[in-house]
Amino acid sequence: MKWQTICILILGCFWGLSGLRGQAIISQVEVDEFDEGVNGYPYETGGYYGNLTYLMHKPAIHLNAGEFAYIWYPSKGGFQKRILVKYNLLLEEQWRTDFELEGEEEILHAFANDTAIVMLTYRYFYSDRTHRVMARTFNLQSGNMHENNFLYQHQGKSNEYLLFSPASDGQSFLIYHYEPAKPKGRLRSFWDYLYLDETLGYRIMGAGKLYFSHFNLMLEPLHRDSIDLQLQPRHKSYAIACQLDAEANVYVSIFDKPNSLRIIQYDCDQRKQQTLVLEDFINYWDEEEPYYTHLPLIVGSNERLYLGMAKRQRLRRTWQTQRYELIVFDFREQFIDKSRQVETSSTLLVQTSKVREDYGLRPAKVFDNYVIRDILEMPDGSLWMITQKYDYDYHNSNFITPAMKYGNNYKIEEMILYKFDAAGKYVGALIVPFMQRLDDYSGFSEMFSSMYLDKDSRELHLLTHEMSGEKLTSPPRTFYRKIRLDHWDFTPRVQVFEGRRRTQHFFKNYTVWLNPQIVALMVEDGSEGRTYVLTIDLAAEEEERSE
Repeated sequence: MKWQTICILILGCFWGLSGLRGQAIISQVEVDEFDEGVNGYPYETGGYYGNLTYLMHKPAIHLNAGEFAYIWYPSKGGFQKRILVKYNLLLEEQWRTDFELEGEEEILHAFANDTAIVMLTYRYFYSDRTHRVMARTFNLQSGNMHENNFLYQHQGKSNEYLLFSPASDGQSFLIYHYEPAKPKGRLRSFWDYLYLDETLGYRIMGAGKLYFSHFNLMLEPLHRDSIDLQLQPRHKSYAIACQLDAEANVYVSIFDKPNSLRIIQYDCDQRKQQTLVLEDFINYWDEEEPYYTHLPLIVGSNERLYLGMAKRQRLRRTWQTQRYELIVFDFREQFIDKSRQVETSSTLLVQTSKVREDYGLRPAKVFDNYVIRDILEMPDGSLWMITQKYDYDYHNSNFITPAMKYGNNYKIEEMILYKFDAAGKYVGALIVPFMQRLDDYSGFSEMFSSMYLDKDSRELHLLTHEMSGEKLTSPPRTFYRKIRLDHWDFTPRVQVFEGRRRTQHFFKNYTVWLNPQIVALMVEDGSEGRTYVLTIDLAAEEEERSE
């Protein structure tokens, strides 16, 4: 691999475009052997049309002391080859390890503990019908790889997949699988859904039990058990998520037709389970579903889970959002709190239209087509629900959200943040303008934005790929903006990389927030052009702005 150090410690070196100043680039290096592959690695595809279905694994790993690591697919060497590289803040390569996956082995997840980078991989062995998860470890200091160690396995049919779920605090994880309710039964699995946070979405019908093993980051087993999914005899039930909180509670989400969402909590230490049921959930198979809810649920603190839902109505042949609900599943108090609601009044529509016009967008005629992106739990008990304008085109009757099939057009515009105080009262809305336009599936890795929440300062940091220029008619570029939640405002967007080519790509999943002020990211200058890794001092631009 060829590395070219372009700029080291040039704090105060700003790029300009259309009146926008760039950030202070700490270092920038070119990577010759990086390759997205046919599907946009590390995305996976499926189905007859080759639609993107999920992100196989996060390719960026945050280490300590300003260091991080990337995993990528090289341009040469074969489909199974991968490269793992460790960098410091100045993008000096600390070590590089090339390795190959075996057979149909796939990477499930990668993380770091005190001594190593750990890579969990999954493979099904047809010879003895065994599903296995292995752990490869790479020494943090040298990069030396140790041989695969079997971490978890079970025998079953090829569609009884092994799945992965990290704890909400990132300090442990689950390996799990579903088994059929009947002795000779068979699972029906659907993988054509991509959640907005890009984790693997599934709908599994016919499951009677969930088996899991719970490990810490040193790969030491903590719990091993099973959960009875309590199938409803008169309803078709679909398992749709399994999650883990910081207190070793496992949560299984089940959709019971026609419109019930059932959450099972399993206490690993006490080996007890309890259930909460939301009776007026959406029709989970509705084609407009991405505009109705956010899945999977957000795992919060104190045995709480959060769900955002939109209530929509068709008026004068046009869908319109009437209100939003932020629903709290409180297992400690054993009830569902539905008090957090906000009506999307005409006043909000007028405010949104004004923000859009000031930014150079057409005013909104109706209030609709906002996806629920995230729910933020703050230290004072308040909650923020983040929605964003998202329009896309269908090219056939298959359901897509927000995964794109070839040739689909989509646009992502203003973000609206709704705040509820600790008592559940609605406080207000903050509207932040955006403008993204992409029309091919290769742009999928640039959809929405990379977000980092600094809970200490109550600031939300964003990197996004948007139309550039004063009139928003120039080619897309990568921008940074900061939302100050306590101040109810945001900074103007600032371009972080200019480049020399008309077309640019921002590989969002390679973004590493080293801290609230310093970020590492990857961009491509030109279609199939040069790929660069950059570290950027975001605070330097703020200092320049205040002078």
